[in-house]
Amino acid sequence: MIFLYYLKRKHYPFTPLTDELKNELKTYGLVHYTSSYRKEIIEQTRVMKSGDSLLGELKRCPMYRAEKGLIWFYSGKGCFTDLNGKSQKILKKRKCEYACKFTKLSDDDLMKITYRKNDLAFVYKGTIDISRIKIEKISFDNNRR
Repeated sequence: MIFLYYLKRKHYPFTPLTDELKNELKTYGLVHYTSSYRKEIIEQTRVMKSGDSLLGELKRCPMYRAEKGLIWFYSGKGCFTDLNGKSQKILKKRKCEYACKFTKLSDDDLMKITYRKNDLAFVYKGTIDISRIKIEKISFDNNRR
């Protein structure tokens, strides 16, 4: 039981944003990497929401109850190739081909974001209207998205 609690605490991004991170996110925004299948769902529903809400064969349940309703992001400051090797491997395994850039974050948006210190993975609690998202094809081989 203690081991499961430790895994949950290590996995779940629960640290509130620092002032420095808030400024970075306001400047560069956030990026959510997704597959072509989920990109189509985002475009059809006109909202971005937690992966557990999506239907189809690629439905992924949250690891823990605390993960429900969360959208996972990385900082928009870098590129896919700037992510650590473990994160790149996970995203390639999930066949992520698109970067959904979430920019122009408000103070209200920042209140809904927490992060994980070891790899700077961010989570947004809630749904995001697609009018605030720009979707681009990414490249795994160089620093361009």
